Amino acid sequence: MPILHCTANLMEHMNLDKKLLQDSSTKDKATLGNWYANLVTMDKRKTIIFTNEETLFSFVTTGVTKNSHQRVVAALFVGIWHLLRRKKIEEAQVISIHEEYKNIDFAKTQNRRILGSMNDIVRIFEIMIRLNGGWNECNLDEVTDNINCAPMKYLDYKSPVDCFNNLLKL
Repeated sequence: MPILHCTANLMEHMNLDKKLLQDSSTKDKATLGNWYANLVTMDKRKTIIFTNEETLFSFVTTGVTKNSHQRVVAALFVGIWHLLRRKKIEEAQVISIHEEYKNIDFAKTQNRRILGSMNDIVRIFEIMIRLNGGWNECNLDEVTDNINCAPMKYLDYKSPVDCFNNLLKL
């Protein structure tokens, strides 16, 4: 079962019961691996950034309200579905991946290097969104694509999109 590693800020926002937290060492390998999530404020909007643990592939979702952990899982689910559809992944593989992510465990964040990379990615999202006319004017898919094409030191200077494509065997 995949794990969504949540920051303390996001866990508090979701009112996540600590009893739901799992030991992240007990994990089954999902096709896309585990994800990290953080609640941030971008241009006065509460936003959740989701980052893949293995590839640093990231996307954001807006319109965040005080909600339950089920809504955050739904946002991850929709984000992954949207990503796979944009990559023109075969329907059978999309369905298979979504089956894997129907049940997600929660855990605390553990890798500070991933959190540091996420903070850098958030800053880049903020700048790119502003440069492209703000939330109402920018094409968020285009911004996401551009950010995920940049090489990252954490990935030995490979891009998140290349690493993500390797996971999908594209």
